Amino acid sequence: MKVSLQALALLCLWLTETAAPAQTVEPWATYRGNAQRTGNTDGVAGPQQPKVLWVIKGKDHVIASPVPADDKLFVSGLGAFNVAHFSCLSIVPAAKQRTLWGKTAPYLKLPTVSSPALTKGGQLVFGDGMHQTDGAVLHCMDIDTGLSLWQYPVPGRLVHLEGSPTIVGNRVYLGGGAAGVFCVELDKAKLDGKVLDLASLAPPAPRGPMPAWVRAARATVVLEHFGTPEARQVLERVADGETDALPTKAARESLDRVKGKAK
Repeated sequence: MKVSLQALALLCLWLTETAAPAQTVEPWATYRGNAQRTGNTDGVAGPQQPKVLWVIKGKDHVIASPVPADDKLFVSGLGAFNVAHFSCLSIVPAAKQRTLWGKTAPYLKLPTVSSPALTKGGQLVFGDGMHQTDGAVLHCMDIDTGLSLWQYPVPGRLVHLEGSPTIVGNRVYLGGGAAGVFCVELDKAKLDGKVLDLASLAPPAPRGPMPAWVRAARATVVLEHFGTPEARQVLERVADGETDALPTKAARESLDRVKGKAK
């Protein structure tokens, strides 16, 4: 899909006009938090005297801007041979565990330099690929656990999702190199050829925030229920996570039951 400069200019103007109200709903709906690119979405002034609270050492190259969310920080890094390392860090100064969860190969198959966008509903959206790669994937994950909620592959030569997505309402906008500018719905996914409304699959919202482990467990139940090859692939990716993580254990148990039914 090719987009003319005039159409792109009109899209940028529309997003500028509509994204401002969205920042009162989403914690970090676009690059640097808002249309003005200030990096300040709560209106609270920063510290008068900067002070180093903690340091994490590593060999990764951090190209994309890190994104804060409550007590977490999301960082896209590049390791040796441009292997992607996407990390969720705790910003609590006395945190016993600095890295809360992370994603790398084989889940992330392409280098990742996209600064993510976040939603108030606990979703994190970012793309992969760089200017020298072909084809890319838009990822949507659970903020607390790193559980993959959906993926949107964008094939094609010179297609790469290096920029930061912009979220307005229930839609995600992103430029993709040779793919032009595209828009996807945040709460819809295709499973075994069927388009699913993810919001309709969720049970009624409980009183107060839903714990991350509850969301992860319910996601694996939905995947196990369908039991399709695509659903099994998602379960296998989640089951390849941290050994002691609840989503990993739940996915492994679901896989065992799905394989048992197939015998």
